[in-house]
Amino acid sequence: EGFTRRRDVTAGELSRVTCAHPFAGAEGAGGEWDFDVPLLAGDHVTDDAGTGFVHTAPSHGDDDYAIGVKHGLPMT
Repeated sequence: EGFTRRRDVTAGELSRVTCAHPFAGAEGAGGEWDFDVPLLAGDHVTDDAGTGFVHTAPSHGDDDYAIGVKHGLPMT
């Protein structure tokens, strides 16, 4: 409610999207969250439940690790 669907977007279009971290510019954070967050495709993500988006932590789980390796994400 309160939203209007404008159009569908393709996976290819989404793969080029980068968003600001939700806490970017947070007061008192000293810039800790001031980085962009890419949208990365993953076979373990589906669009039949929820939003079709998931958080990825490459050092915590097989699916996340595979996405991290594929996209060169830092491992902690």
